[in-house]
Amino acid sequence: MAETFPPTPEEKSSDEGFVMISGWCASHDVETGAAGLTGRWLAAPFSEDVAGWHEAAPLHGLSTRAPGLWQGLVDAAVELQTEHSAPVEFLFEATDGKVRVVRARPARLQPRAHLVAVQSLAGQGVITTVEAMRAVHPAEVEACLVPTLDPTAHTVLGTGLGVSAGIGRGKVVFHAEEAARVSAEGELCILVVDDLRPEDIAVSLQLTGLISLRGGATSHAAVVAKGLGIPMIAGLRDARLDPAAGVLWINDTAVARHDRITMDGRGGLLLAGEVAVTTQELPVLDDLLEWADAAADVAVLANADSGDQVATAMRAGAAGVGLCRIEHVLTTGGHLPLLRRVSAATDPSERTALIGELTDVLTDRLREVVAAAGGKPVTIRLLDIAQHELLDPKDDRAGRPGDGPEVNPVMGARGVRDLLVDRDLGSAQVRAIIRAGSPTNPPNILVPMISFPEEFRRARKLIENAWSDETGGHGTRPAIGAMIEIPRAALGAAELATDADFLCIGSNDLTQFTLALSRDDGHAGFLEHYRQEGILGTDPFVDFDDAGVGRLIRLCVELARTARPDIPIAVCGEHTGDPGSLAALLELGLTYVSCSPHAVAVARFVAGRQAILATTPVAAPPTTGKLVRDHIPAIIRKAGLEPLTEKVAGDRYRGYLEAKLSEELGEFLESGKVEELADLVEVCFAAADQQGVDRDALLAIAADKRSRRGGFTEQVIWYGNQSAADRS
Repeated sequence: MAETFPPTPEEKSSDEGFVMISGWCASHDVETGAAGLTGRWLAAPFSEDVAGWHEAAPLHGLSTRAPGLWQGLVDAAVELQTEHSAPVEFLFEATDGKVRVVRARPARLQPRAHLVAVQSLAGQGVITTVEAMRAVHPAEVEACLVPTLDPTAHTVLGTGLGVSAGIGRGKVVFHAEEAARVSAEGELCILVVDDLRPEDIAVSLQLTGLISLRGGATSHAAVVAKGLGIPMIAGLRDARLDPAAGVLWINDTAVARHDRITMDGRGGLLLAGEVAVTTQELPVLDDLLEWADAAADVAVLANADSGDQVATAMRAGAAGVGLCRIEHVLTTGGHLPLLRRVSAATDPSERTALIGELTDVLTDRLREVVAAAGGKPVTIRLLDIAQHELLDPKDDRAGRPGDGPEVNPVMGARGVRDLLVDRDLGSAQVRAIIRAGSPTNPPNILVPMISFPEEFRRARKLIENAWSDETGGHGTRPAIGAMIEIPRAALGAAELATDADFLCIGSNDLTQFTLALSRDDGHAGFLEHYRQEGILGTDPFVDFDDAGVGRLIRLCVELARTARPDIPIAVCGEHTGDPGSLAALLELGLTYVSCSPHAVAVARFVAGRQAILATTPVAAPPTTGKLVRDHIPAIIRKAGLEPLTEKVAGDRYRGYLEAKLSEELGEFLESGKVEELADLVEVCFAAADQQGVDRDALLAIAADKRSRRGGFTEQVIWYGNQSAADRS
């Protein structure tokens, strides 16, 4: 009988001695994505017992010691890549040089490595570009676009909610004025505050990071930070600030003024000292985005409020500026004090002079925005700022809702309401917008906080009169749109569509007003408790509320398109920067979406990928086995899954957790602990297929029913049990 252990390195290269071996093999390097077999092998039959794997030898040695066996592994990898339309990893057994694949699944590579591997397979023609787009998950693209911390050990000071991706390093400061001083000395700094004030935005160019003890992922501060590209952590846990003493306390740990720290705005980590950062270029991403653009049927524009932000968006491939907010233009440029002086002025001549000064300043800033867009469309939203933010910062009431001129300023005189009351300031904004553009290609003008059609009609008349006064009626009239961020406006979309040139849905405020839930205060109050108790599965300001707000938007789009089929409709809220939420929004029949500049690349990828998923069927993962389609009705009843199929039939939630689907299901089937559970999962897949719903929708629905812990099968089984229990 031939020796079953490997020959020594001194023996000649041949397949002799390899009578029975087993091992695992990957088609690409897990860290780099480079093509080439990696793995380990043992001179023993295959076994589920992994105790002996510490003795396994590197696989690459077989290429010279057993070239025939090596070629068999290469052939198996090529065949499996074609079958799975992805890089693969597999367990194998080989007898007398003949390779038998025991189990296979898509390879679990690092995000960058996966993108490299998929692009390579597409370039070789092993998979199509459509298959490549389906194989890559948006979260992987997102992970490849932000710098990462050096993986060496470092001290974690605290954790919070990562709301604006990026790495910030520098000295701790507690005031905007202090940030300006430290920056003037040539030092990098991170601003730590209880809550962000408008004054803090003015020093944004001096900051490498921002930490707010309050707020959430879509708080006003987070929106600003994302737009500026500043890494930010919100809701720092177990933290209290003593700015007078110059100390940030995190539990019992003190972080003193000017201590050096590092923050991860994606992971929400605050670290001691200045930790090394790694960044890598990823040329293959250009190919993926090019394929995405070719497939997409929805354009991706950017929310940008300065020339620099627009330039960043254009480099990321934005098709234009979908939202430029005048209050942000003024705040980031340090001109908020001038706006406050206009608001406070009571003498008519003084006010006229101040409005003239503000018009000139705003014109200059908007010209920078328009110039940076390079002829691409630009939409500028008129002023939308709550009255308490217009108080002098020396006033104790400044920045505190309820202590200013209005008890509830978020629902007070802002947006169109302020425009129709303070017409001089409104006309000044229009003049600045017209002067910033060209006579033949003026920026679009967006009117915020619309509730009633008559509000918009009067606002439109004011804008057109200001345009006529400025141009004498010559040139191209600007397109004038209505912003849908109040439920009443969504319900009146049919009438608004007949008066407006376009509609733009602000998902942040629409969520806030529909749920009566503050995006700034919810995280400091009951929202986290609701999530822990399972009342809410996710944060509706991060994960789009498709069942509630989504239904309202669908109705809005349907009403608007019934009244005027060709009206452009967009969404410009922060949900567009979240891949899962954007996937749901893209199914609502939009013309374009607009997101923060740093989210443009991911949004482009999602737009293309969702268009592909909507038009091409998703094949069953090879690990799932044969679906029991002929017996679906009977098994659905037996498993108690009728409520699940009814839920699936009503939800079109594509792309949310698809990347984990075959991986988690494969792991479950590999365990082989309870065979009946595999049948149950197959039933769920079959139900989704029968209803015309992507399988990842099933995963999202199951995940919504309990915490995100546990795998796909656990969640579906739990749901099935709950459904049966409900009926009994």
